[in-house]
Amino acid sequence: MISCGSYTGNGSTTGPVLDLGFEPQFLITKPASAVGNWYMYDSLRGLTGSGANDAELYPASSGPEYAGRESINVNSTGFQLATSNTENNAS
Repeated sequence: MISCGSYTGNGSTTGPVLDLGFEPQFLITKPASAVGNWYMYDSLRGLTGSGANDAELYPASSGPEYAGRESINVNSTGFQLATSNTENNAS
C-alpha cells in the first residue's frame, strides 16, 4: 500500500497523529512551505514504536545516515511525529 498526503505540524515533541489505516514501513517527509531536507525512514533501519532512535537518511544530501533522535512513533494505523524539528513538525 502507498499513501501520499500532507499534514500540518504543531512544533511540539507530541506532534500530530497521522492515520494511514495501516502500519507504515517506509516514510519520506519534506517541508512543503520552507526550504529543508528530505527525510527517509524505514523499518529495516529502525523505524519502530515510541522511544526509538530512528535512523534517518537524507536522499538530497551526500551526508551519512544519522541515528540518535526519536522522530517518529509508529503504530498499527499510522504514525505520530515525536520531534519539534521544524523540517518535520513546524507549527
